[in-house]
Amino acid sequence: MVNIFLAPRSGEQSSGNFQKTIEDGYKKEDINNYLSEEDKIKLVNHNVLYIWGNMPSKKSSWEKMNLGDYIFFYKKGKIAWIGKLLHKSHNKKLAEKLWGPKVVKNMVTGYWEYIFCLKDMEEVNIDYSILRKFANYSPNAVVQGFQPYRTEGTQNIIEKYGSIDNFIKSENIDKNNRSKEGDIIMPKVVESKSKLTVKIKNIHDFILSKGFNYSLKDIANFYLSLKTKPFVILAGISGTGKTQLARKFAEAINAECELIPVKPDWTDNSDLIGYVDIDNKFKEKAIIRIIKEATSQPQKIFIVLLDEMNLARVEHYFSDFLSIIETREYDGNRIVTKNLITDVNYEGEDELKELIIPENVYIVGTVNMDETTHPFSRKVLDRANSIELNQVDLDWTNESLDKIEKLEDINNDFLKAMYLRFQDLPENEKEYSKKIINALKKIDEILKEADFQIGYRIRDEICFYMLYQKEIEDIISYEEAFDFQIMQKILPRIQGSSSRVKKLIVKLIGYLSGKGDFDEKYSVEEITKSTNEITKNRKSINKLLFMLRRYEDDGFTSFWV
Repeated sequence: MVNIFLAPRSGEQSSGNFQKTIEDGYKKEDINNYLSEEDKIKLVNHNVLYIWGNMPSKKSSWEKMNLGDYIFFYKKGKIAWIGKLLHKSHNKKLAEKLWGPKVVKNMVTGYWEYIFCLKDMEEVNIDYSILRKFANYSPNAVVQGFQPYRTEGTQNIIEKYGSIDNFIKSENIDKNNRSKEGDIIMPKVVESKSKLTVKIKNIHDFILSKGFNYSLKDIANFYLSLKTKPFVILAGISGTGKTQLARKFAEAINAECELIPVKPDWTDNSDLIGYVDIDNKFKEKAIIRIIKEATSQPQKIFIVLLDEMNLARVEHYFSDFLSIIETREYDGNRIVTKNLITDVNYEGEDELKELIIPENVYIVGTVNMDETTHPFSRKVLDRANSIELNQVDLDWTNESLDKIEKLEDINNDFLKAMYLRFQDLPENEKEYSKKIINALKKIDEILKEADFQIGYRIRDEICFYMLYQKEIEDIISYEEAFDFQIMQKILPRIQGSSSRVKKLIVKLIGYLSGKGDFDEKYSVEEITKSTNEITKNRKSINKLLFMLRRYEDDGFTSFWV
């Protein structure tokens, strides 16, 4: 469990030091000569440091701090700043350089030599009385000296809010946002949209610097798809960079990416998970090893890349795994599933009895659609975002890009789903989702004519995707995000040779283009010409035109190339 530490921010000297090395940050290059070799290694990816220190009298509290622990800075009855521990170092010379000695009545009393560096610094406004209440401090208690917050207080916070981050988000309320009765009217957003946008753009720049040419919107869409559900399909013709998208995305966020090549002879889940040998011992496959490793490192992201996953029939070897993914639910602040392997009676394998799919494991499957592969059933398609990568820019990428550093500070919260069920949404998000659902209802009326109507799962996951999109709306607009979702959640399910399929495709083009007067008597050329200037839902319209042309040429059509 992470811990909270309390630090006072008072006194003239303390206030000046705080502004100098916390509020403004400190350039690492200005103190590089004062850093130890270990400091330099730990801080290699940080050019601006947020630094604070303790006197020797607080050494015992300093020693208790672990990476990722929260430091709450107290000032005049409020928590004013919050950061997380990045690194700590005993360095008297650096303390003297940064702050000089502590002076009391013209006497030097020591140095703040027990130094720690912070990340994710955030200016907040949280009433300290809330923390007093959770930890059963006296009503008049204030923060005097650096100290660990009581464990029972931290436990009570997590029990009520699910996590410390949720506590910060809920209680970081400006006084102008409370009613006279003290009720919260509108919370202040903790992480601004711009911070997430910067991260997505950094990932994009990192991938470009490695020589792979994906658009910023493609990267943002891949991020949103993984956050919506930990199973994403990357489809397209051979050589379009499906595998590299997953691998370089993982590299950019300092995640583990494990490639598992799918074999054509895989026929059941023993080929993916493992099997029992003649000695009644379980022989695990790679994915079990990855899951065990991910379980031991819950904050690190693990991406499992099932390469060419439809060389074998996906429903045969992956259906049990898919079913387990569907059992995800929140247990406190942790997402858990049902046990991955049931009825374990194998010799020496008691560990398997407790094995679940941990929340930090994400499955990405790459697929080609040709004579060597198998099509997908609706069971698989309904459970994934199917991203098509068929647009290829044959020009070289910009070789003038400087070296871009990977994001070292990313943990599983970056991709972890906030919502698993529609009923989990707060009322304001349900209200926002009404616009999305109304559009889906109109699309569903058209889909019903050929028995391709959608269910609750697709409704929920489209809504979740669109809610997450709000956080990066300066990269992907609402209209673009909805277009992506039609492409990835609805169109892949459409296929067939009946006249109803053609009628459905024509009607969808009419609805999505705003030109609802099309019927099956119109030719592809006529519809293409009529919709040529339409920009809204462009990806989906282009795909539907491709499907319509294929129907007219072959008497059969499908989303898949």
